[in-house]
Amino acid sequence: MKAITWLKRSFVQFLAGLQQIGEQSPSLSLPNSPLPTSPKSSQPRTNASTAKQKSANRIALLAQIAEKEVGKKETRNNVGKDVRKYQAATTLAPGAWPWCAAFVCWVIEQWLADPANVKWLGLRATTPARWRPKTALAYGFIKWAQARPATCMVLPDTVEPQPGDFVCYDFSHIGIVKQSLGDKFVAIEGNTNGAGSRDGDGVYVKT
Repeated sequence: MKAITWLKRSFVQFLAGLQQIGEQSPSLSLPNSPLPTSPKSSQPRTNASTAKQKSANRIALLAQIAEKEVGKKETRNNVGKDVRKYQAATTLAPGAWPWCAAFVCWVIEQWLADPANVKWLGLRATTPARWRPKTALAYGFIKWAQARPATCMVLPDTVEPQPGDFVCYDFSHIGIVKQSLGDKFVAIEGNTNGAGSRDGDGVYVKT
């Protein structure tokens, strides 16, 4: 297969905590929550750069969860114990269908199991189970994010991706960004392989 050196793509980024420290448009902001301070300290509250880093760390946990799955493999094409586990996080019944989006849905489901992440998102009008994506389609993440402007943002391929961002490729594939390398980035992707061909067999780290 001919090597692909450039692909059109979009990034989906969680932004709830970033809004709380003024990193996004005020029109999308959530109610501010006070930053913790010591009652006996005369030091000012945590500054914006520190708060931004804490939010970045919270989002990066998505990549950490995904990385623990690296090496999981199908038993045959689109079938296997771990594949069924990922597919169960979608609204589509498990079966022999491509599961890259299901893998991302499963990672988000695990991430939301931590109450601290739910609190960071600031969900007030819905539950985590209703909020999270359940789509089996890579492109479905774009529509899902666009429908949730208070907590998500769709960014073009001109931005530098951050750990924990979702990367949606133009050949209907999705992964989770682990690291930015300037003009490249590292992503963790399900339903792919080491050679980079369209037919995947497991969870891999890709550059």
